[in-house]
Amino acid sequence: MEHQDTIEQLATATYHDKVIRARAEDPSEKFMAGFRLSEPALAFTKAEIAAELVTHDEEKIMQAL
Repeated sequence: MEHQDTIEQLATATYHDKVIRARAEDPSEKFMAGFRLSEPALAFTKAEIAAELVTHDEEKIMQAL
């Protein structure tokens, strides 16, 4: 149980650290971070669509997207 408490404390501290850094970040940086995070998500989504359609045709993938 002690090990679980240590993990939970570390997770909480990490979360709080991220919140503090995010609040201190410039609004334009927050905006750009959204774009940086969306690029890999789009790539994963397109890969899943390509696998489902069994195609590498970019036009068909984009239509399905």
